[in-house]
Amino acid sequence: MHSSEVKEDTHDSFRRITAEVICAGENELRVRVAAPSLFGEMPVWIHRDRVNSEFDETLCLLEPGSKLNLVDVIIVDGGLLPRFLILEPDYLVDASALAECAQEYGTCWQRYFWNRIRPKTITDSILLGNAVNLIFDELITAKDFRSVTFDSLMPKIFARYPIEFVSAKSVDRRFFQNLHSQFETLKRILSTDFSALGIDRRKAMVEPSFICEALGLQGRLDFLQVENGLCGIELKAGRPPYPENDLSKVSFPHRAQCALYQSMIQSVLCVKLETQHFYLLYYRNLNQEGCLRPEET
Repeated sequence: MHSSEVKEDTHDSFRRITAEVICAGENELRVRVAAPSLFGEMPVWIHRDRVNSEFDETLCLLEPGSKLNLVDVIIVDGGLLPRFLILEPDYLVDASALAECAQEYGTCWQRYFWNRIRPKTITDSILLGNAVNLIFDELITAKDFRSVTFDSLMPKIFARYPIEFVSAKSVDRRFFQNLHSQFETLKRILSTDFSALGIDRRKAMVEPSFICEALGLQGRLDFLQVENGLCGIELKAGRPPYPENDLSKVSFPHRAQCALYQSMIQSVLCVKLETQHFYLLYYRNLNQEGCLRPEET
């Protein structure tokens, strides 16, 4: 049956079904499942346009005994029709690292492994980004962020990154002037932008970790507010995409990263995508109004 003519046998649907591959055919898999109301061998419909055809490349890696998570499954023609097929989900992949595979020119899974094995260097830009993240955490968790001074945070920054400060080659007066500028930018955002968007830092968590076995993902978000509407924020050390005055512009890997976090939150916290609000904080943006940019999936 053509994918556009799919009809459900029942109204039964399953958020996730764990399966073991028995064999693969041209348009179906034969799997062994163990779900509350499903036992034994069943067919899994694959290569369905606008349903799960984007996983065709993953299916080439299957072999007998492979473990699969079938996510968002409905019963069709006596078989399982999943929206997502997650291969070997016990190997959790970092969401931020995976998002780097999505670029404006296309997707490239090889980037994940290249980023894992290439030599790591310590630059002033990386150190600046780490320091700004620490400043953001301190401001969010402070009883009164307006009373926090730049000088009071410097000992904590040096204590957190002593080796990085020694190793970076161009940490000079200009570096600390730039860091102070980012400090003032973050205080302004917390004072004005957060209030305008209804974000309450007092009801938020900094760097909550997520483990989502259903999707085979893990990650740590910079900011998460659960009460009074779920809101997530990811800090970005780089400049926003060109042109910077286009306040709706968000880079492709950053958009992918938000989508992965939102999918994990929907799976782990059972919060629907349409009720989530995500923002990317480009604190180096030249336009003050464009630092906090919404990203809706």
